[in-house]
Amino acid sequence: LLKLPFFLGICLITIGSLMAFLRFNLSTNKKIFMGDTGSLLIGFIISAAVVRIFAAPELALKKLPFYLDNLPLVIMAILVVPLFDTTRVFAIRIMNRQKPFLPDRNHIHHILIDYMKFSHKQASLIIGIFNMFFIVFFVALSTSVNNYMLLIILVISLLLVSLLLYRMNFSISTLRRRLRWKRRVDHLTRMF
Repeated sequence: LLKLPFFLGICLITIGSLMAFLRFNLSTNKKIFMGDTGSLLIGFIISAAVVRIFAAPELALKKLPFYLDNLPLVIMAILVVPLFDTTRVFAIRIMNRQKPFLPDRNHIHHILIDYMKFSHKQASLIIGIFNMFFIVFFVALSTSVNNYMLLIILVISLLLVSLLLYRMNFSISTLRRRLRWKRRVDHLTRMF
């Protein structure tokens, strides 16, 4: 993979620019908002890097510390947070009969900040630790487990996280219904 200096340079430049954003966004008084253009560009760079990894010669991929059959699942494990969060948010919006591209506060980091009362730093740290744990877990498993078993483990893991978030039921429409119900009950109790 080191014989691909162009993509290595693009990845290092992207990591460096994201470190600059991280430095400012972990500060208490200095914030920078990336916006849609920056996030779409990062998504494009990540997807181009994934396609390039799949197009790399098999000889270059032999040096990876896991079975090549597990490469797609390891890449999914690396991208588990954005893939899972996007799928989850789109599903919630479609179930609530909303357009899937409308902004809301149903993302995992919003749940951690708004409803679990974590700070921005704590929420970022929790998501980062979860992603790193998932990556290490899947790379370790992919050295000894075939890809069907790894796929089953990935699906079960995502179902358990989905079930956990579903049981918490932090969709905006549900919270609004609960808030309206609480206001009605409070209004009725004040009348008596």
